[in-house]
Amino acid sequence: MAAEFQLVKGNQFELCQDYKQNLDYYPELEETPMYIPFHLDFSDFREVEWVDLVPGEYLEEIKIHVQDQWDLRGRLTEEERFVQWEKRKDKILQKLAEGTLRLGKASFDANHDGNRETVYRFGQHIWPSLYKEDGFTFAWSLFVRPADDERASQQLRAYSRTPLIPFYYKGRVFYLGGGGGYEFEILEPNELSTLNKVHLRNVCMFKIIK
Repeated sequence: MAAEFQLVKGNQFELCQDYKQNLDYYPELEETPMYIPFHLDFSDFREVEWVDLVPGEYLEEIKIHVQDQWDLRGRLTEEERFVQWEKRKDKILQKLAEGTLRLGKASFDANHDGNRETVYRFGQHIWPSLYKEDGFTFAWSLFVRPADDERASQQLRAYSRTPLIPFYYKGRVFYLGGGGGYEFEILEPNELSTLNKVHLRNVCMFKIIK
């Protein structure tokens, strides 16, 4: 579909202006703006490189991640977390066997704390509504294993239901996310030191005009 992109927030930032110019190279959308590549004219942008993994070898990590998606505040008992997993286990195992659910990993500074984390990406599609089943979406989601980095794991956990695409701008990681409807946004990790948490701060907002 033909589309025009409007920058509705963040015009004062070079990042937002550059991304808007990149969008203008792609007036024909195949699916969603989440798939728009970086044009060669914009060398400040770079995609995160993902390494494909065999999901069946990471079932325990996938299980914990799925449980966390339904226990964002960490308030469920182990029994309740077990029940949540059991409700979805068969469907997830089926999709893993079909190859429609995929798992990848990459190494980057996910929360701007100066350290590179091993980040996993699990899911089927970036756009949640396309694969919503029984109240559970198989959209791409990101996670860090608690055993690797407990703090980073907790920080990303708060956004485990939010489809995010990490990318580099001038060597620093930002996230592209859906803002709802015909809007999407660029988010920046913002350390909330008093709460020991990272909040993804909305930096740019774009609107799709068809």
